[in-house]
Amino acid sequence: MTAATIIRTIVGGYYRASNTTWLPFTNSRTDSIVFWSLVVHGILRVIVHGGARTALLLPVVFMSALRQRTACFKQLAKRSVPLLCFLAATLLIGVDQTLANDDPVYDQYSLQATAEGEVENDLMIVRLQVEHEDRDTAALANRVNQDMQWALDQLDETQALQYRTENYRTYPKYEQNRIVGWRSSQVLTVSGADFDELKNVVQVLQQRLQVADMSFRPSDDTRSEVEDTLINEALDNFKRRAEIVQANMQASGYRVMHLEIQTPGSRGGSGQLRAEMMAVQSRSGGQSPAIEAGETRITVSVSGQIQLQ
Repeated sequence: MTAATIIRTIVGGYYRASNTTWLPFTNSRTDSIVFWSLVVHGILRVIVHGGARTALLLPVVFMSALRQRTACFKQLAKRSVPLLCFLAATLLIGVDQTLANDDPVYDQYSLQATAEGEVENDLMIVRLQVEHEDRDTAALANRVNQDMQWALDQLDETQALQYRTENYRTYPKYEQNRIVGWRSSQVLTVSGADFDELKNVVQVLQQRLQVADMSFRPSDDTRSEVEDTLINEALDNFKRRAEIVQANMQASGYRVMHLEIQTPGSRGGSGQLRAEMMAVQSRSGGQSPAIEAGETRITVSVSGQIQLQ
């Protein structure tokens, strides 16, 4: 980018298409604001398109532009010396930061550390479903609603359980490409930490509802407590690895440039088989099977970057 191109870029907003005649110019404050706005716009274009090295020429080019022969332009420049100094100082700071960012960075290392732990599954979740078929959609809806209302009435007597209804669906039933009836279903999710009470309630609900699935997981409070402990362990492991790198590279110290903590998820056993066993046992009239919630493995990962000193 030549000096003439830079000048044209900076003050181009006040040139006509021929680049020979200045636009009408007055002494109003509005014109001054417009002019300096265009100048700043031109500076930014030069920095973006010309790069940091080209931007170093901007103070010289700026003064050259102010020495143009138009008298009113010179008059405005004399009145705007403080603003000119401010813009020049801001420009130099920006150029210095740009050049600093272009400098190569040495002695940086990326590290990763993890911590794992087992946490007891203290929350049991059971999903039950009511489903009916009928040719009359209104009668079908009444049957589903009656069974679900009956289930909610049973749960109103409990205190330690949480429950909600969801996934109400109605869809046609086909035979030989013709609609011969309708099928509707709705899901009831019940959860709680009192496994014995929940197990007894599910046995009662299976008089009209079917168990869809059962699962176990840590409660939010339990999981948060364990995660806090694992975060401390993962950070200690990260610092231990950073010290290994520091000692091996014979550095006097290090500083953390970037750090990210992730708790992506957990791995636990499935309760689907136990749910099926529970449903079969209930239909056979026997006692409900024993329930073992098990444990969930939680993993916390810490990744980051250090710089040796």
